Amino acid sequence: MSNHSSSPVPQLTLGSPPQMLKEAIQHISSMSKDAARACRRLRYIAADRLKLELLMENTQLLFCDEALRCIERIDDPVTKRLINMAFTRFVKKAHIDNDFPAADFDMLYLVHGMKELFSEHEVIARALAGEKVGAFFDDAN
Repeated sequence: MSNHSSSPVPQLTLGSPPQMLKEAIQHISSMSKDAARACRRLRYIAADRLKLELLMENTQLLFCDEALRCIERIDDPVTKRLINMAFTRFVKKAHIDNDFPAADFDMLYLVHGMKELFSEHEVIARALAGEKVGAFFDDAN
């Protein structure tokens, strides 16, 4: 890909994101106004991405042991199986796929919410059959 501007394409030294960002910012002063504007926009995007990555590095799944004990105490086997499937998928997404939520997440709260939802087998069956169940559907359609 050729460079059609008069400014050379900066060659950044591979390093930490903050160091690379600082080095990229130093090149802005020698660029045209349009290129400088584009670089400033990229700088803001990169800074936002860096903040998110730093937050996610410290994200924790809270109350996992308590959530597991709560699942173990569920009497209904269908409800228990559905919650266990969802819980396992969520933990796998975080720990195996390294795809954590952007903030700490209360797993016990998640299990309590799923228990309320998944214990309504008749409602789930109706929803799976295509019926619009729940309070958030517009009846006008």
